Amino acid sequence: MEIKLFRPHSLEEALSQRAEYGRDALPIAGGQSLLVMLRNKLIDPQVLLDLEALGELRGLQARANGVSIGAMTTFFDLLSSSDVQNAAPILAQAAAKVGSTAIRNLGTIGGNLCHNEPGADLPPALLALNASVELRSRNGIRNVSLPRVRAELTSNIRSAPKILPLPVLPSCLCRAAKTLS
Repeated sequence: MEIKLFRPHSLEEALSQRAEYGRDALPIAGGQSLLVMLRNKLIDPQVLLDLEALGELRGLQARANGVSIGAMTTFFDLLSSSDVQNAAPILAQAAAKVGSTAIRNLGTIGGNLCHNEPGADLPPALLALNASVELRSRNGIRNVSLPRVRAELTSNIRSAPKILPLPVLPSCLCRAAKTLS
């Protein structure tokens, strides 16, 4: 089967395409996990939504309630960020433990969370920081606890047409993690 590749120019466009194709469309970020699954015929989406061009899904942003991290932020971005090293050193340390240099340079926090690998390095650090995840669809934004997101992903990789744009770290726990490190 031939897979269509769409490269949306905005998050809104990506959400529209995700809604249009539903369970047959999967977002692709760095591709470190998804490409292996495709090659091994573990998944067979009709459409891939390449999120590479969506700058709004990259980087870190301070918020009143903590720090948000764009889903397209790479492991390298996390481990080399002085903001992450200061606010949540456990997250920078976990990012440094991820795979090889190539995986750290290409793999993303969003892809890592969505792949839901039990042995992944970032989820335990994010759980320790009491991170939540912002899920977006055309119907709106939902803030969900990380354990609940992981349970939903475990039960169905192709759940409703959502995109995970922002893991959010609560500010109080980032400060606590800093003082304990």
